[in-house]
Amino acid sequence: MYVQERLTAAQQATANETAERVKADAQEAAKRAQLEARTERRFVDMLVHSDYEGWRTHLGERLTASGKERLTESEDK
Repeated sequence: MYVQERLTAAQQATANETAERVKADAQEAAKRAQLEARTERRFVDMLVHSDYEGWRTHLGERLTASGKERLTESEDK
C-alpha cells in the first residue's frame, strides 16, 4: 500500500511538472511571437519612414513630368 501511494504521488508530481513545463513553453512561445511581430512592425515602419522623403521627391518628379506631358499635349491640340 505504501509503495503504491509513493508511486501515485511520484506520477502526480511528474504530471504536474510536465504540465508546468508545457505551460511555461507555451508562454515563452507567445512572448517570442509577440516580440517577433513587434520587431517586424518596427522594421516595416523604419523602411517606410526612412525613405519617405525619397519617395515624396520621386513622386513629385513623376507628377511634374506628367503635368509637363499634359501641357505639351494640350499645346499640340
